[in-house]
Amino acid sequence: METLGGKARWVAGLAGSEQYVRSVRVGVDVPVIFQRRDGSAHAVNVVHVRHGVVTVADAQTGEKDATADVLAATGV
Repeated sequence: METLGGKARWVAGLAGSEQYVRSVRVGVDVPVIFQRRDGSAHAVNVVHVRHGVVTVADAQTGEKDATADVLAATGV
């Protein structure tokens, strides 16, 4: 997975993205690009909702919590 927070960086799966976003100020959302098992790519936003709490939002599907979808698609 790649997390884009001013500078693109590789992270260790969704957990790595969530950890990075927890380290930035509340209210920040960071685009995350991941590759599905079928080889296609997709992007979601990991949002720092409140101190220590992040959520995964998918603007294309309108899901406010797409965590399960990302984990199922990537197997990570």
